Amino acid sequence: MKTIKLLSLLMLVMTFSCTAPAENTPKKPTGLINKKTAIQYEKNYVDHQYKYINQYVNKNLGKNSTEKFKDHREVFFTLENLENYLAYVKKASKEKGYQGLGIRIYFGAKKGADSLYKSTVFLSPTHQSSVNKPSKNAIKNSFYTAKERPINSTDIDALNYGSSGEPDNYNGN
Repeated sequence: MKTIKLLSLLMLVMTFSCTAPAENTPKKPTGLINKKTAIQYEKNYVDHQYKYINQYVNKNLGKNSTEKFKDHREVFFTLENLENYLAYVKKASKEKGYQGLGIRIYFGAKKGADSLYKSTVFLSPTHQSSVNKPSKNAIKNSFYTAKERPINSTDIDALNYGSSGEPDNYNGN
C-alpha cells in the first residue's frame, strides 16, 4: 500500500514538474495596431508633417544651399538595446523607490555631420508622482488626466542614439 501511494505521489510530481509554467508567456500589450493602420499613420505623417518640415527648412536655407534638405523619418533601435534600456530603467527606478513606471518618447532635433538639425526621438523614463496616483482605468488604458500624468525621472538617463534616416515606406515587411 505504501508503494502504491509513493508511486502515485511520484507520478503526480512528475506530471506537474514537466509542464512549463505559463507565467513566462508575455501578455499581449494594449495599443497594438494592425498593418493597415500603421500604413495609414505613416502616410498621414509624410503627407501632413514631413512634407512641410522639409519645405520649411529648404525655404529657410536660402539660395546658397546646394543640397536639398530631407529630414529623418524614422529612428531604429535594436530590440536588444531597448530590452537593456528597460532593464536599466527598472533597476535604477527600483533603487530610487519609483513606482508606476513608464517610458515617454520625445521628438527632438540634433545637428548632423552636415551641420543641419534633423529629427530624432529620445526615450525618457517616467514614474508616478506620490501625490497624484492614477485611477485603475487610467493604468489599464494608458490614458491619464493631466493630474494623473506620470512625471519624468530626470535623474535617470534618457535613451537616444538609435540609427535614423529616410526608410522605404512602411509596408509591414
